[in-house]
Amino acid sequence: MVFYFSGTGNSQLVAVRIAEMTGDKAVSINRYMKKGEKAVFRSERPLVFVAPVYSWRLPRVVEQWIMANDFEGRRDAYFILTCGGSGGSRGGGNQVYLLTNINGTTYAVKYLHMSPGSPIATGSVVSAGDQIGTVGQSGNASAPHTHIEVFKLGTMSIESYANSWNGDLAFGAGWGSGALSNTCDKRGAPCRVKPETAFGY
Repeated sequence: MVFYFSGTGNSQLVAVRIAEMTGDKAVSINRYMKKGEKAVFRSERPLVFVAPVYSWRLPRVVEQWIMANDFEGRRDAYFILTCGGSGGSRGGGNQVYLLTNINGTTYAVKYLHMSPGSPIATGSVVSAGDQIGTVGQSGNASAPHTHIEVFKLGTMSIESYANSWNGDLAFGAGWGSGALSNTCDKRGAPCRVKPETAFGY
């Protein structure tokens, strides 16, 4: 059996092709998750799990799903992780990281999947209304869009923050499912701000 977890369709495409080449069956993990179903899967062939890499690892929700279900028969398992880049931040393709200070609070805003060659140069100073890039589908994206993440960093000035930044692309607010508990409504800076809150929609 070839199990797949897919948000953009990339992992599904890979799983279906593997199933076609091996004469096996492709099974959607998403379908079982949405229905909250647990099952017993039996296969005399090796199991194959296909999922997008998330921060250099198998997504935790997939790992939890595997642990919650039963697999009988052949015990060999292969994991195929799909990505559009290095499996970490490059899954976001061409990116812009913007530091801004609003009313004495410093924020970082990440714009991901920008068109190649369009993001502004590192170290650029921009003002409201300046173009920083164009919408694209670079990295792990199957359609043009811009992925936006907003981080509240605290009261340090932009210059001080930039000079002391340790290179953490999550700005101390965590990755993956663990990041969901690091939102600003649950803790202080550094924390994640819901983009719809930050942009007022």
